[in-house]
Amino acid sequence: MFDQLLIPFGDRKESRGLGITGSALFSPDESISTMPYFFTAGVVARGIFEARPDDVAGLGFIYGNFSNDLQTSQRAAQLFNPAQGVQTYESVIEATYRIALPGNSVFVQPDLQYIIRPGGTGQFGNALVLGCQIGINF
Repeated sequence: MFDQLLIPFGDRKESRGLGITGSALFSPDESISTMPYFFTAGVVARGIFEARPDDVAGLGFIYGNFSNDLQTSQRAAQLFNPAQGVQTYESVIEATYRIALPGNSVFVQPDLQYIIRPGGTGQFGNALVLGCQIGINF
């Protein structure tokens, strides 16, 4: 995992700025792990607007690759059920904006995702998903 501030906005003590983030997961024993390779990468901006120093905007990409053992098993299952899908990979492009409410104890975070190969099989078309998260910090 990594999370690195690249360009600070104003005074560094304010924690405002543009940064990058990402992670990589490797679980190479494909007989156990259904998704042995998983990657994330993103660009995050905190406090884009000086008047909103705790707001966070993000744009990210996620990729997961399903195991060869799982795919072999699913191909064998297709002999008995031709409708059985074979999972290869799934990707997501995500944009979000976290709005910190006064006092910074409550936030609202709308989210837009474009899912490429939902479920990893290609049986379903790509999907556009709109979501929202609400959080309360006690």
